[in-house]
Amino acid sequence: MLHDIAGRPTKKATLSDYLKMNPNLLHPALKKALDMIFGDASSEGARHGKEGTQPTPEEARFTVTVCAAVCTLLTKMNSPKE
Repeated sequence: MLHDIAGRPTKKATLSDYLKMNPNLLHPALKKALDMIFGDASSEGARHGKEGTQPTPEEARFTVTVCAAVCTLLTKMNSPKE
């Protein structure tokens, strides 16, 4: 979905990569907040199942909810206006 909005990169790209390649896609404060949230989710194992750690159900639910909200926002921002 994101490559449809921001363009297909020449290599595999993360959300952070897309945001760097498309600086006007989201407000800078929102980009910074997402970097912090996703960084926390990675270090706590909520995104990648880090060995030796297990997120609480609340942490996992929060991470999934934030990801869904970002997908919804980007989709709505870039869909044809009704």
